[in-house]
Amino acid sequence: MTPENITISLATDSDAPFLASVMTASFAINNPAWSLIWGEGHDLHDKISIIGLFTPIVKPFYITYKAVDSANGRVVGFAVWTLPQEEIKKTGGGGMPELPGVNMDLFNAKHAGGRALSERDCDATKDMCMLT
Repeated sequence: MTPENITISLATDSDAPFLASVMTASFAINNPAWSLIWGEGHDLHDKISIIGLFTPIVKPFYITYKAVDSANGRVVGFAVWTLPQEEIKKTGGGGMPELPGVNMDLFNAKHAGGRALSERDCDATKDMCMLT
């Protein structure tokens, strides 16, 4: 149940910087590889998040809701739904492009590390694996 002071509403494009900062803070906390990949500040990750995830906020098959603390008006969280499509076509080789100032080798190694565990542990007849 949502606390009384939290309101949920459809996010707008003007919310992008706030959503990016919430996401950056979520990933940066207790992650020893964070500063090795993204550098010391959060600005670069915020910018990449805005460009890659939050431009535009709502698009075909992609809906974003925000949670706002009505006591102070601050965005405190968000949820993104990717709706089913008939066919998803990918262009290019996939993955992230080279980003100036980002240790892409470490980023890719960290990102791929979870994939190996998923392939090892995933049972296609159970849980969320049935959705893929």
